[in-house]
Amino acid sequence: MVSVVAQGFQKVVIEQIDLLKGSLQDIYDESERIALNNLFVETQKTFKKLSNSPHSFEKAFNSLQRLSKNGQIF
Repeated sequence: MVSVVAQGFQKVVIEQIDLLKGSLQDIYDESERIALNNLFVETQKTFKKLSNSPHSFEKAFNSLQRLSKNGQIF
């Protein structure tokens, strides 16, 4: 009797762990999507700065470099 209850409990725990793994993967996938979207937005801003003024290349490059050092990109 105890062994049947233990097996049932073990099955429930394993199912919950599997659900948690799926949830964590969903969270990771969403955070990766957000990071890629942010990179795209920042890249668009940079190219817009570049197209507005040839002198802004250094400013745009420094901006991207700063973002990458802060861990906001890559």
